[in-house]
Amino acid sequence: MSTENWIFNKQNEIKKHKATIPGTLHTDLFQNQLIPDPFFGANEKQLQWIENENWEYETHFTISKADLKNQNIDLEFEGLDTYATVYLNGKVVLDADNMFRKWTISAKSHLKIGTNHLKVVFHSAVQKGKEEAKKLSYTLPEKERVFVRKAQYQFGWDWGPRFVTTGIWKPVQLKFWNSGKIENIKYSQIELNDKKAILEFTTEIYVSKVKTIQLKINEKSETFNLKKGKNKIKMTYEIANPKLWWCNGLGDANLYHFTVEISHKNQLLDSKKLHIGLRTIELIQEKDQIGSSFYFKINGKSVFMKGANVVPPDSFLPRVSDSTYFSLVENAKKANMNMLRVWGGGVYFDDAFYEACDANGILVWQDFMFACSMYPGDEKFVENVKQEVIDNVNRLQNHPSIAIWCGNNENDEGWHNWSWQKQFNYSKADSTQIWNDYKKVFHEMIPQTLDSLLPKGKNIYWSSSPSKGWGRKESLTQGDVHYWGVWWGKEPFEIYEKW
Repeated sequence: MSTENWIFNKQNEIKKHKATIPGTLHTDLFQNQLIPDPFFGANEKQLQWIENENWEYETHFTISKADLKNQNIDLEFEGLDTYATVYLNGKVVLDADNMFRKWTISAKSHLKIGTNHLKVVFHSAVQKGKEEAKKLSYTLPEKERVFVRKAQYQFGWDWGPRFVTTGIWKPVQLKFWNSGKIENIKYSQIELNDKKAILEFTTEIYVSKVKTIQLKINEKSETFNLKKGKNKIKMTYEIANPKLWWCNGLGDANLYHFTVEISHKNQLLDSKKLHIGLRTIELIQEKDQIGSSFYFKINGKSVFMKGANVVPPDSFLPRVSDSTYFSLVENAKKANMNMLRVWGGGVYFDDAFYEACDANGILVWQDFMFACSMYPGDEKFVENVKQEVIDNVNRLQNHPSIAIWCGNNENDEGWHNWSWQKQFNYSKADSTQIWNDYKKVFHEMIPQTLDSLLPKGKNIYWSSSPSKGWGRKESLTQGDVHYWGVWWGKEPFEIYEKW
């Protein structure tokens, strides 16, 4: 779909301005000289009005007679930030409420030959968050931000300004397809040793009617009979004398490249590419003389993790190019790092980041997007997060770089050590409810969803980082710790040699 002719306006204002898609509201306002540079001087303060308004984006596009002959036409938004009502030729086709999810609409019945009109109305996430907060009898820390499924750092952090932006932040496209398409591919290692690797591929295929298809994985081909709708088909693939994928410092990050194709009567229906690294990874937690261990083994070898926490490289994410992610990961490699943590107050990064980690042997500690607060646990919120987990795990799971999935950043620590109970004057009933909601999301729904999506060995899960607060003795003898002594505690750098 053309990214050229999008326009935007503040709701109820007639004047329209040129928009860039993918993009954000703040960058569009700046490009049209409607606001000063958000990062200059104290401009952050005078731009806070933007977050309280609703904004509209729209475009016109042409559909030909030939286009409309396709059996299926999907309108796909890879990312809408965050509360968006989508109109196609005047009809509401979608109400989105999660920045981290992919939204797909079956659009054929709403399209016509000639000019079509697509409009997206973005509602203020700050106002929505405040409305949700009012529904509770108690106040959650960080108020409105915890109710909205959007990048939490946009609400301001110790490392960045408050710019609660909005917009079509990832590509939008019309996808034309006929009798079948590949929805998802996952693989598991059935066997891995020096002599051979046996992989089992599970390919999720959607077909519009009963048919026989050929599934081809590289040079290997098999025939399957599919029923109408969604099908999951399994096929094994063997590699002789496999080369293992190693993290930086232990060996080469060897990758195997696969092309998965489906065809019917020798006509190609769809294809996808995968880059796979053969490796085993374990998180070792065993009781020892001072507490319990917490370290990783790769291909049976113990590894000391050296790395960094990664926050989004820009307040306005569409400005981050693939090359930014590539150089970030290459610099980590040059610094002899072997693991990067995708921090929970940001976003699940673009594919380019994970591809760079795969190629450079950098392991990824992947947080889910929650940070430094307590979150609601009502049915609608939990279901929304569940779909977010499914979308992102399906997208990221085949990357050999992903070592561990982590529920959140510092929520458990905050609840037990930051005096929220006293600060917000929670009753015993409030405290019980808040902690039960926490457990529902981070101890139940997320790990259960991971187990349902991933084979054993890919589903390593840690509910919250850190597991113990830095002021507590056990934080130095078990689990993981965010050692704030040097920053918050104003201790000298040399203390790291001691701890």
